[in-house]
Amino acid sequence: MRKATITVLIGVLLFAVPAVAQITVPLRSSERSDAAVSESVTLYSKSYALVIGNDAYADPWPPLSNAVKDARLVKEALEAKGFEVTFLTNVTSRQMVDAFEAFFLEKGEDPEARLFVWYAGHGHSERGEGYLVPIDAPDTSEGGKFRRKALSLRRMGEYARDSLALHIFAVFDSCFAGTIFNVGRDKPPPAITRATTRPVRQFLTSGEAGQTVSDDGTFRKLFVRALTGETRADANKDGYLAASELGLFMAGEITNYSNGTQTPRSGKLNDPDLNQGDFIFQMAATNAAPVATTADREALFWQSVQGSNDPAMYEAYLAQYPRGAFTALARLKIAQLAPHQDVATRATRIAPLPSPAKPAVGTFPAYSVFRDCPDCPEMVELPAGTFRMGHSRDVGAVYAKPARPVHTVTIPAPFAMSRYEITFEEYDRFTGATGRARLDDKGWGRGRHPAVRVPRRDAVAYAKWLSDKTGERYRLPTEAEWEYAARGGTETSFWWGDTPSPDNANYGKGAAGWFADGAVAGKDNWQFTAPVGSFPPNPFGLHDMNGNVWEYVQDCYHDNYDDAPDDGSARLKPPKSELDDEDDPPGECSMYVLRSGSWGYNPNFSMSASRIGINWAADSFLHYGIRLVRKMD
Repeated sequence: MRKATITVLIGVLLFAVPAVAQITVPLRSSERSDAAVSESVTLYSKSYALVIGNDAYADPWPPLSNAVKDARLVKEALEAKGFEVTFLTNVTSRQMVDAFEAFFLEKGEDPEARLFVWYAGHGHSERGEGYLVPIDAPDTSEGGKFRRKALSLRRMGEYARDSLALHIFAVFDSCFAGTIFNVGRDKPPPAITRATTRPVRQFLTSGEAGQTVSDDGTFRKLFVRALTGETRADANKDGYLAASELGLFMAGEITNYSNGTQTPRSGKLNDPDLNQGDFIFQMAATNAAPVATTADREALFWQSVQGSNDPAMYEAYLAQYPRGAFTALARLKIAQLAPHQDVATRATRIAPLPSPAKPAVGTFPAYSVFRDCPDCPEMVELPAGTFRMGHSRDVGAVYAKPARPVHTVTIPAPFAMSRYEITFEEYDRFTGATGRARLDDKGWGRGRHPAVRVPRRDAVAYAKWLSDKTGERYRLPTEAEWEYAARGGTETSFWWGDTPSPDNANYGKGAAGWFADGAVAGKDNWQFTAPVGSFPPNPFGLHDMNGNVWEYVQDCYHDNYDDAPDDGSARLKPPKSELDDEDDPPGECSMYVLRSGSWGYNPNFSMSASRIGINWAADSFLHYGIRLVRKMD
């Protein structure tokens, strides 16, 4: 009998390559769709594809009906686009490993080639890892024996990193719980620019972990139609289909066809050197400018990084052109920049973020950390993306009921969030500049301790003060933005797992707490608030998202997520039961949402999905603090 965790995979598209054997693309001077074409380059010296279809499974895996058929039709569509295709059916474990290793490491030796892989067959997800299942795999109940036979997505990530190919694109028509990709939907570029020519490893899945994917060929049909131009997947209508555009198209189409039971996701490999470009298919003939040579492409790459104050840009050039014409200059620039990182410059990274822990859904690269002014809070850039909001586990009615039903939310654009809770040191500058009363720290410590007892209206005023000071837009986060940031790509109760841990957060002390009064075991050495950054960051590089102090968000409090927005916006309209309450302040809600938990509350209040409501008139309390977001260009 099959287990509920087994999921049928049909066309699993692994790493894709643009449309024809060679593609000449016009590069625009900016991402504006009407920007002038500055020059043209030829992408891809070769186009290779590996297409695998598995139907002939033996017990305990049920045979499939359409995997080989889907693979054959994809093979034909790719050949029509100029790909050299390796076509395999009904492969065993040894054959699968040999095929992928030969494809990525031998075909991928060409640094100007593109690689595409389509896999159709069974798949499985467990413990945050995804597996491709060969026809000779045993049942998943056999643990290590199964994992020896199946091919993990983690190993696929290793193959992709070892390959020298310029662009690799992967699409998985399966439930997805891999740990090597950024989770979230790419925003398609308005126009093709120099950034498009940089290295990339991309993916597309037909569903999320736990979703069953039917073996009926729908995913393959839509993919082939997008590839051939039968459907309008080219969002910006420039004659080129980027992998990011294809991801958005497939996500919308499959979600509609499945009535929401399948929700595709797309993204890039978790590697800052391999997540920069975009995979391109040419959809129609274009009047391109003369083709650029290999030397031209290298010069173009160098022009795109020249003048940057980020050493990572020059390291990316060296990785792509280790013996290039500008390697000496790149190494010199790295040496010059290493000692002085200008924290006042927005484009400059303040410090590399630590390696992330082991999230359930995906790991993430080190995003940029910046300040808009020397006295401003440190901000972390976060990507656009899609996540499941709310409690998905039975964690007790008091914690779960206000955070259900679980629903899918898409954060449509990148934004920045303060790396730490706003500190007394930062907030005191605001009170000094505006003549407000200095907050009482209750003797717990000022400086790098989180500012507490901040009235909500003053938290909003602090954000406006920063906005006026910098010319940027600071504000309180929406509830959806807050949970997306707190999860950092994970689906567990806390970013580190499902069990409270005093090594990772400050919570649970005091009368309302879970641990004994005073300091507790692990790294929690503070009876009350801990200085910000005392505990490890989550996978997005944000500290103290679980515990320390409750944090204000924009939303009015509702006791469930019925009719909650799915676009990351705030729910500002009060519940119907409050609309006629004469005690409500004009134009405001009687209750607002708080997130994060605090040093004195049961750890379950600090789960990523947990939330409470507070009365607008009682919003100054020793457990309440601030975290801000900032709009990105």
